[in-house]
Amino acid sequence: MRNGGFVIPMVLLAALGCEQRHAAECRKECDAAGKCTLKGGQCIATDESDCERAEDCSTDGQCTLRDGRCVATDESCAALQNCNLRGLCTAKNGVCSAVKPSDCKKSRGCAQDGLCTAVDGQCVARGEDCKQSDGCTQFARCTVKGNGCAIASTSDCQHARTCAKQGYCTYANGGCKLVGDDDCKLTDWCKELGRCTYNKEKKVGDEYILKTGCVVGSDDDCKRSDACKDKGLCIKVKDVCTKR
Repeated sequence: MRNGGFVIPMVLLAALGCEQRHAAECRKECDAAGKCTLKGGQCIATDESDCERAEDCSTDGQCTLRDGRCVATDESCAALQNCNLRGLCTAKNGVCSAVKPSDCKKSRGCAQDGLCTAVDGQCVARGEDCKQSDGCTQFARCTVKGNGCAIASTSDCQHARTCAKQGYCTYANGGCKLVGDDDCKLTDWCKELGRCTYNKEKKVGDEYILKTGCVVGSDDDCKRSDACKDKGLCIKVKDVCTKR
């Protein structure tokens, strides 16, 4: 820049506090955070339109100019996908955060993963949060561990759909396993078809002739089933309940 025929170095302009809009030095911060103006050697936001074009506006709701930076508002946070997914629905200190109980309760993270309590701006699991989630009823993640939900007991396993549908009802080695008759007796297979007996995998030569799972093990298995009560299929023949 010239002043009375003299060239004023950019360093001197910075020292004098002059502003340079859309400075090359600020290109990266401009694209990311709307800080497109060089002033005093720093990149700052000076135009709300710069905020609105920035990546942080579309991803984090930081679209409003305030005190030299682009910040989020309650309105911009509520419109973001992260409000629905993670409960980051309220603006706090210029960023979208989980602040109110309702922020987390209405989120997908609460319904699916038990992340229903607002702590330090994030939705985490506390108290009974895990037991009310799909993660518990579907996959046995019913116990709070750290900030999330985990499988921690046989009780957790027996709460889950995988127990009734697949016999994974006993907690072992960090997960839910099918390990015995008691597991099979908790399944829909036992109730409906008489498959109440646990069968271990057996190998003859190079071939497996029976796979691990729940099978019809006796006439008693058949007699306790819906197949016996409703259709008279009360006798074990080979691997099924049938009429003699």
